[in-house]
Amino acid sequence: MAVQRYRIVQGLAVLIGLAVFAAHVVTIHVPDNLPEALQFTHNDWVAHFGMLFLFTMVYRLSYAGTPAGTHRATLFICSGWGAFCEFTQIFLPHRDFQLLELGINTLTPAVVVALSAMFSRR
Repeated sequence: MAVQRYRIVQGLAVLIGLAVFAAHVVTIHVPDNLPEALQFTHNDWVAHFGMLFLFTMVYRLSYAGTPAGTHRATLFICSGWGAFCEFTQIFLPHRDFQLLELGINTLTPAVVVALSAMFSRR
């Protein structure tokens, strides 16, 4: 039963990872007449942090192994995925590679791993 739960969470992590990639490469035009309550007025880095935070948390939860090994794997896989998503924008029209967003994409998994390590020791 526990193995099945991890498989479901792994599938969810893959879907979230694909959604993070799609958010990096697909340009969505926001209509100008969108109601003010629905407009996203925060900086783009908040979205990057949120997407990578969610992806990293779900990815971390999809492991059943020892915490030390899963923390390293989570850090390398999720930071690498975040970097890949940002670097892909170099080759796409209407998308901009930004060094700050690359930093957010690669450091957010470190925040998640640090929090996970902190709470797993309690």
